[in-house]
Amino acid sequence: MKKTVRKVIGILLCVTAVLLIFLPSSDSFATTIKGDYELDGYTIVRYTGDAQVLTIPSNVTDIGKDAFSECKTLTTVNIPDSIRTIGYNAFENCTNLTQVNIGNGVRKIGSAAFAGCKNLKNITIPDKTDSLGSGVFASCSSLSNVNFGSGNSSYVCNDGVIYSKDGKKLIEFLPGKTTTSFSIPTNVEEIGEFGFFGANNLTEVILSSNIKKIPEYAFSNCSALTDVQLPYGVESLLAFCFSDCKSLRRITIPDSVSYIDVNAFANSGNAALDFDNENVKPEAEGSVSDNKLPPGDKGSVSGNALNKDSAGNLTYTGDTELYKGSVLGMTTSGVPAPGETYGSTKLVGGYAFIGLPTYASGGRSISLPDEEAEDDVSGSNQDIEASQKTLNGLTVSGRVLAASDGSNEKVNIPDTVDTIGNRAFYRDKSLKEVNIPSSVNNIGDFAFSRTDITDIVIPESVSDIGYAAFYNCNSLANVSIPSSVSNIELGAFDGTSWLHNWKKDPEGEYLVVGDGILLAYKGSGSSTITIPDGVKTIGPQCFKDNTVISTVNLPQSLKKIGEEAFLGCRNITDIKLPDSLSVIEDRAFMSTGLNEVVIPISVNSIGIGAFDNTETNPLNTVVFLGNKLPSVTHKSTAERLSAESIRTLPFNGVKNALVSNNVDLSSSSILSSDQYGFRGQVFKIMDASVDPGLVTLERSLTEPDSKGNVVINTSLTAGGRNYILSGIKDNAFAPYSNVTDWSRYSLAKISVNGTESEDLTSLISKVPVTASNSSLPNGLVVKISGADLTNADKAIVNISNLNSSYVLNIIEDEVQSSVLKEAIASQGIKADDLNLIPLSISMEEKLTHIPIKKLATQKLELSIPLPDKFMGSMDVRMCTLTDNGLFETVPSEIIDVEGIKYLRFVVSHLSPFAIYKYAKGEFSNSVNLPKDGES
Repeated sequence: MKKTVRKVIGILLCVTAVLLIFLPSSDSFATTIKGDYELDGYTIVRYTGDAQVLTIPSNVTDIGKDAFSECKTLTTVNIPDSIRTIGYNAFENCTNLTQVNIGNGVRKIGSAAFAGCKNLKNITIPDKTDSLGSGVFASCSSLSNVNFGSGNSSYVCNDGVIYSKDGKKLIEFLPGKTTTSFSIPTNVEEIGEFGFFGANNLTEVILSSNIKKIPEYAFSNCSALTDVQLPYGVESLLAFCFSDCKSLRRITIPDSVSYIDVNAFANSGNAALDFDNENVKPEAEGSVSDNKLPPGDKGSVSGNALNKDSAGNLTYTGDTELYKGSVLGMTTSGVPAPGETYGSTKLVGGYAFIGLPTYASGGRSISLPDEEAEDDVSGSNQDIEASQKTLNGLTVSGRVLAASDGSNEKVNIPDTVDTIGNRAFYRDKSLKEVNIPSSVNNIGDFAFSRTDITDIVIPESVSDIGYAAFYNCNSLANVSIPSSVSNIELGAFDGTSWLHNWKKDPEGEYLVVGDGILLAYKGSGSSTITIPDGVKTIGPQCFKDNTVISTVNLPQSLKKIGEEAFLGCRNITDIKLPDSLSVIEDRAFMSTGLNEVVIPISVNSIGIGAFDNTETNPLNTVVFLGNKLPSVTHKSTAERLSAESIRTLPFNGVKNALVSNNVDLSSSSILSSDQYGFRGQVFKIMDASVDPGLVTLERSLTEPDSKGNVVINTSLTAGGRNYILSGIKDNAFAPYSNVTDWSRYSLAKISVNGTESEDLTSLISKVPVTASNSSLPNGLVVKISGADLTNADKAIVNISNLNSSYVLNIIEDEVQSSVLKEAIASQGIKADDLNLIPLSISMEEKLTHIPIKKLATQKLELSIPLPDKFMGSMDVRMCTLTDNGLFETVPSEIIDVEGIKYLRFVVSHLSPFAIYKYAKGEFSNSVNLPKDGES
């Protein structure tokens, strides 16, 4: 239980607690030891005591991740009303815990919070709890009921099963429920991740026909489950959904299933898959029509039919009768073609299934464990080609060290390298020592994450250290960062013993490294802090969730405020930004208590969500000084498809922007409709000498509400002064002529709050409105162009669960040709022998214009009509480049739809691609898709 749950929904926090006497409450925010508790502000990081009955102190507000995990002595826990959240794995594997009394203040209980508490029998969830994570009670084998407060509007427990209040989602089947057979109610449309995890009494389950997918770990560790018949309508079986079901003998797969993850039945070795194709018309033996098997052939396959070879590739070792028809790398008989493996693709019931694990990344801030898990599968569709050349176990692409084979304890990076690529040594447990030469300028994302290196000396040549570069290097105790380093991304040294030991050291409040980067704050408990002179950058998440600080004095040396630097600092109500400041990164002041903000003339860029206080106290007015306005920027963390919740306006919820009289509003800036920066009214100061001051309405960017209404205010307050509207620019309402380009809703009506004038009324009357409001639909708009991309309008694109509107561009791009040919040539193929069509495949969110580069939680299936130059040939392939520039093949096949030949492939990241052909012999990879209207 511990191994499985932690792998997906909980990450161990390596903390050390020292036993001291518990002191009265203080204002200290940083990591401190008080009695049996290690605290980070008012959050319990770790409990080190041995109490049986424990009442948590009432001056604590949050229980952190793993805080009480593995506490074997606990039998009863009393959680006071002051607690707001119970974190991931908080009480995991407290095996003697029998009763938990949760106070009325708890709003959120994280994933696996009580997982593995096998003796837990009694727990009551209060009215205010509106967020339950995945597998909260997984493997709680004695728990058969959970009591929810009568006023809880989010959840209900009915006969040992937790549902959403509306009954549409089954959250969790309690493992202590003794029934052996269970029918999921027909109104249930969704099963939660880990929904039936460890329900060891179940032998049979009957699913609702309204359920479309079986999520991750849904029936994992159901040791008594024997037979499962999936109803028609189920479309996908996700990672590990029936893993470790030791008694599972047979599962019936209906025709509606179009996606099975390669790990769906991991460690359920006795399971046989029956593909229900009773309505299939007779076909010749060995052929496949409409993606179904011939009648009489159920296509059963044992759970271990796919295995990994020594290189980590999936190979087929089961019954060849399963594989009818053909797929890339297979002959028509179903036997793998010589030298071919299946990568992450397998053919089941005539479909090609590509296994892409999915992860949920939530919240309005960045969670490193979530992003790590997501990034772990986002980089490729299958393994990088084995023939990619390596030197001493290192793969170098151009001047990028792209990968390591994990064979070396000590690595000397070649001096031909200037960039250590993303994930180059990720999880390389052999690595203990590395020497970085002075040729290296950049260290990539997750480059050394989760290795066992103990020391690192970064040379003077390095300027950038990437996102989570040394994350969770638990043994890393000594770090040398030179003054050349001017940028350190989020989480670069989180989880290292170097940073942990610094926080325990009683000396010093501020950790300043490199070129004036404030990397961490230890805290003195004071509500007023003064950042030291000489600090140029406040690092990412440096003060995140610090609710003690109310006043911050920033130095004149400051140039950049990093990602989420002050996120969640609710008691900061006012801050003076210095006129040296140039960059404010994403969510820097999100969810603070700021009432107003003045942006100095020196600020050149502001990141998305920077002043989004919609969850605390939305700003009323933002004031821009000077004549030049900043632009909107975003970090790479926003470029994941799953990151919708953090792609918000820099000034989300702000109603007014006040600018000086001579500012240039004609150029594109944060106050333009084509920028995702501000959605309110833009005023210019005309006369500040009178009281109230006089302003003109220069531009209205107030977004229509869900009914299409816009309200124009004729007064505002800024800097403690009142201003009233004295004039309106003629084109102030021009942005509404193309409102659907920048708003989720079309415009139905404009009204005025305050004193109206003839000019204002006249201008409003000219604004185009719709008879009834409509919203921007969620989904994907596809644009395809290129001389060789014939019949482009007939392309087929499939992607599910989009919660916003996106644009997908597929463009024939000759600029990429030389790069792709060079990468393919690394496989020993001469560029002159290639017939290649280079493609640039990109995707952006329509409203934000933010590019989407990683699709780890999704799969994007593309079917492009086969270009004329490749017509008649089956020897056509698709390839792409990793973000380190390495060549990798993309699982693909040629299919026929209504007489048109298509090349179908699935991508998990967006980058340069190429369709190519070379003379190495033909192989058939034709599979027929169902025609429109056919099942």
